[in-house]
This record gives sequence, structure tokens and C-alpha cells, in this order.
Amino acid sequence: MTSLRQFVLGIDGGGTRTRAILADLKGKAITKASGGISNVQIAGLQGTAREILKMVKKCCSEARCTPDQIKATVVGLAGAGRKPDQVRTREAIRSLARTNHIRLRNLVVESDGRVAVEGALGGKPGIVIVAGTGSVGFAKDAEGNIYRVGGWGRLIGDEGSGFVIGREALRAVSKHLDGRGGPTLLTALAGKTFKLSDPVKIVSKVYQDQFDVSALAPLVLQAAERGDRVARKILDSQSLELLDHVKVLVKKLRGSEEHRGGKKIRIAFLGGMLQYSNYLSRTLKKKVKSKFPETQIQTPLKSPAYGAVLMALERVKKTLRDLPLHP
Repeated sequence: MTSLRQFVLGIDGGGTRTRAILADLKGKAITKASGGISNVQIAGLQGTAREILKMVKKCCSEARCTPDQIKATVVGLAGAGRKPDQVRTREAIRSLARTNHIRLRNLVVESDGRVAVEGALGGKPGIVIVAGTGSVGFAKDAEGNIYRVGGWGRLIGDEGSGFVIGREALRAVSKHLDGRGGPTLLTALAGKTFKLSDPVKIVSKVYQDQFDVSALAPLVLQAAERGDRVARKILDSQSLELLDHVKVLVKKLRGSEEHRGGKKIRIAFLGGMLQYSNYLSRTLKKKVKSKFPETQIQTPLKSPAYGAVLMALERVKKTLRDLPLHP
């Protein structure tokens, strides 16, 4: 009788969408799935758990396997950067899985930034700066130690993120409309794209309709490309904030075994604000190259979801190593 195939599952969940990759034990991707929001702070514990279970079911359906054939599942989630949040989320997922008669073996919940590090650097040492809806920075040294900076959330931090850039755009538009600030293309773009054309509509949409402030970030990037001084000032300021993230993490890695011999510190940028060429990403890269010549900027090797796959594979290996030896 042929034994059943075994898999690992890696999931990356954020404030916009969730992505999953089911892979075999050699790391080969078997199937992929995508879904909706699974940011714990936005979707809540139950909403996040439902989305994760959907990913499990979708992947198993596509691969024609059962959840019991998945040896380890690693879930990297936005909004789950702190240990207590990870524990609560893990328990919520496990509880819902039990209700659905699903057993999830070796379930691990991590932050989205943590799985991004593994994916972008292929499991190797280096730095990853993530700026999407939120922002965070991580570094991994040769010994596997993880260092984190930022990721404090939109009310305290998230510098360089879509939310903060969008919020600064709203401030610039409000000042322009008041006469407290200079003219900016952002006023016309926000009016045309989102009908944020006057104070009444802006206040109503933001405070009553819970308008997605981060949706304005692409307009700031667009205005900056067209030479708008106000948009460029916003992005220049946020690039300096992200540069501070890099500064802290470079300092953490300078003394590590990997880089003591003059080996370059690899840096990868992720998230909608940084992963593609735009005024913010180009400005930040230029500043990093100038300030930190010991670094080397590289294109991310793999996706955050595949980073979760790598962590799941490591989890399987650790489980096998920890098994007692029998004569």
C-alpha cells in the first residue's frame, strides 16, 4: 500500500488579502490560493480564523489531499506582531478547526514581517523592510537571531506605510482647502478619484464612512512622479523614517559572524510602497546606498507566503530531530 503524500502549508495574511502555498516536503509548491483580509487588528480573531481555514480547505481541495496530510502550517499575519496576539490567534484558528473537524498539526502563528524575512532572503541572514498598509523592519543574523524595529501600528508608528502616507495626504488636502497650506495636485486627485472634494465630504467619509485612508497613498506616489512639491515632501519625510529602521538593523548585524569579514549586508524591500519603482522606493534606496555602503540591496527572492513554507519545513525537520531514538 502506497503511503499518503505529506505537505507543509505557508500562509501570508494582511490588511488587503491572504495568500497560501501548499508545498511538498522538498519545498516544491503544489498549489496556491488567495483570499480576503486576515489582519488580526482589522478582521478580528474569528474573522482571521475563518480566512485561514478557507485557505486550508482551498489548498487541500486543489491538491486533493486532506488537512491531516499537512505536517506543519505556518501563518504570518499582519496585526500579530506581539506574542500574546500570536497565541490568541493560534488558539482561535485551532478552535475553529476543531469545530470543522479539522486537525492542524504543528500550527505556528508569526507576524507577516517574520515570514517576509524568510521569503525575501531565502532563509539567509539580512534585513527586510516592509511597507505596505503598515510597516515594519526585521533582521536575521547568521545564528538565526531575529531583530525587529517598528511595527507599532497606525496609531503609534507605521512610518512609511500606505496608511501614514495616505493620512499625510489628507492633511495636505485639508490645509490646502483651508488656505493654511500651499496648492497640491493631491487635492484634485483625491476629489476626482474618491470625491474628497470639500471639507464636508472629507469629514463624512473619514469619520462616518470609515474611508480606507491608505487608498490615498498611490495618489501621493502619482503626484510625486508629476513633480508635486507637497507629495514629494511627504515621501521624503517618510523615507527618512524608514532609513531609521535600516540604521537600527544595520547596527544589529554589523558585529555578527556573517558580516565581520566585510561581507555585504543584504537588504530587501517589500510591500506596495517599496517593492516597485516609485519616488519613495528610489529615494530610500539612494539614501541607503549613500549612508550604508556595507549593504547590498537585492530583489526579494521569494514571496512571504513561501517564507512561511520555509519556516514550516524547518518546523518539520525540528520535529524529526526531537523524536526519541529507538534501538
